[in-house]
Amino acid sequence: DVRDISSILDGWSNEGLTPEQVKTLPNVVPSIFNIFEEYVHFKQAVGYIDFNDILTLTSKLFRLRPDILEKYSKKYRYIMVNTSAVLSSNR
Repeated sequence: DVRDISSILDGWSNEGLTPEQVKTLPNVVPSIFNIFEEYVHFKQAVGYIDFNDILTLTSKLFRLRPDILEKYSKKYRYIMVNTSAVLSSNR
């Protein structure tokens, strides 16, 4: 089912996994892995980031640069993320 495949791909992406990391996971279906790997390489080639990337890259930035985390923690008490598109049943 397409939703199952999408869920697997989203899970890998939400965890911030690279294709190299996914390869080491147990029971990875090769055809699903190929989709993930091609998508990751496509994004890199064209300079594209998706919603999952925005979240994982921001988290990584704050972990690697505590000075930036501190700056935005002082400026904003909360940051609202509109997830309605992610939660849509059309997805």
